Amino acid sequence: KNEIVRITLNLRRQGVAVLMTSADIDELLRLCDRVIVLRENGSAQCINVDSAARPLLIAAMTGLCEAQ
Repeated sequence: KNEIVRITLNLRRQGVAVLMTSADIDELLRLCDRVIVLRENGSAQCINVDSAARPLLIAAMTGLCEAQ
């Protein structure tokens, strides 16, 4: 897993788009610029990763509210 993280961060620094899937919020916050949360009902929310992203991600993943 460490090797995958290293490669992903290197690609990110190069400006390469990487598509990944994870339910690990810490991993998403570390590796991503944007997170798209897909729900079972077909809805999707795009969240920019920044200092306020954790509460938005949790709310979007649990369906508690619509993220901005």
